[in-house]
Amino acid sequence: YNVIYRANIVLENLEAVSIAAKKSQYEGEAKFARALCHFNLVQAFGNVPLIKQVVTNSDVTFFAQSAKSDVIAAIISDLKDAVSLLPARAGIAEGRATKGAANALLGRVYLTNGDYALAKAALDAVGSTEYSLLPTYNDVLYKERGKEIIFAVQFINDNANDSEGFSLDFTSKGRATGVNLPTDDLMAVVDPADKRKSTLFFFETAISKWTCGKYLANSTSTALAGNDWIILRYADVLLMQVEAIMAGNASTTDATAVAAFNAIRTRAGMPTVTTVTKADLLKERRIELAFEDQRLYDLVRLGSADATMNAFSLKAEASFAYKPTALLLPIPQREMNLYKLTQNPGYN
Repeated sequence: YNVIYRANIVLENLEAVSIAAKKSQYEGEAKFARALCHFNLVQAFGNVPLIKQVVTNSDVTFFAQSAKSDVIAAIISDLKDAVSLLPARAGIAEGRATKGAANALLGRVYLTNGDYALAKAALDAVGSTEYSLLPTYNDVLYKERGKEIIFAVQFINDNANDSEGFSLDFTSKGRATGVNLPTDDLMAVVDPADKRKSTLFFFETAISKWTCGKYLANSTSTALAGNDWIILRYADVLLMQVEAIMAGNASTTDATAVAAFNAIRTRAGMPTVTTVTKADLLKERRIELAFEDQRLYDLVRLGSADATMNAFSLKAEASFAYKPTALLLPIPQREMNLYKLTQNPGYN
């Protein structure tokens, strides 16, 4: 909500910008950021306050929870505006929101809403001229800001203001064991011949465990790493195109979908297919986008969350008993107290 607040300040002061192109850019960037944050919130918490104006802590009347459908509609409206306002990648400084980023996020939102034709149109509009798969999977993470990256939060090594701490928390190179350890269940899914495996997992000899290998820092200070956090990349777009074409069906033999799916498989050194099933898509997304905060929402979107989470909860390595209400996070107690919000089911 702090980012949403800042975006709303920009939007309410656009008249201060005298250059028309810059005014359009700033409006597009602010609406992209506002949409991204509202989308993260609505996926995590369900019904959340929809904030489309500058508010302060005392403006409690604005903080009533809106229906998820209303929040999604506002997100789509913001992203449509962003698509029309933002320049292509070549027309803006690297790292800022682009027309391609707005279309990619819009495609994901439409998929979440079950609007498959609209999702495909938005994802197709991202295009393969400005964005493409990098030759090797490792380069996506460790040769940052290449042609595969559509939007990422950028960080700088050893900079007190612009470094990140997730490398410290996620990997054994930061803390003694890391707190983002891969499960045995995930490790078993990845074929030994899969070229992504050496990037996904890092074996820490000191603790004799496999740990997350995606965010290993090369900073001097382990607490001030410069690894970027990827939000949208072209491999994700290709797999979302498959999902859009599949349109809720169990499988597809559509040539465009199969070609997009096989592009990911080929880079990983895996055999190509002639039919893509929902199970294939979920598995490929699980491996390709591991540790990128996609898995839970993929399962929810594709209708497999309850079965998958329940099956995992019965395994020896699981440390929880699954309940369907756990697919949403609890509303924080502080906000419950301040703004009289309604708690999500299962947390009362």
